Amino acid sequence: MDMYFTLVLIGLVFLVLVTTRIAADLILMAAMGCLMISGVLTVGEGLAGFANPGVMTIAILYIVAAGLQETGAVQWLSKYLLGAPKTFKDRACQTHCAQCATECFYEQYRRGGDVYPFCTRLVVNASIFRLLSYLFR
Repeated sequence: MDMYFTLVLIGLVFLVLVTTRIAADLILMAAMGCLMISGVLTVGEGLAGFANPGVMTIAILYIVAAGLQETGAVQWLSKYLLGAPKTFKDRACQTHCAQCATECFYEQYRRGGDVYPFCTRLVVNASIFRLLSYLFR
């Protein structure tokens, strides 16, 4: 019986996630609450996942990111780093440069390699950016 209840609940959660604009964390916490109230999960089992330090770290990062966005720090930083371009072409060039730098850093971090290939790729992307900005002006 617990298996059928859980399958129906998973189907309902998926349906609500797809069809409504209710926040996903609220829907999933409600589903976990339903499983604990119905007795499928004990309270200890339901809350055991929150004992992992990784989950708490991600939760704290969400809180910090929301605070930075609410205070306007994200907008200030993006205006400081990207400036206020006058034309669409200037904005496109600035965005492309930021995307190239971010991609280079991510690829380097993901592969766990040394710094030299990262710097080489960054210089190549910066050269492409200079070429694009020259062509668009």
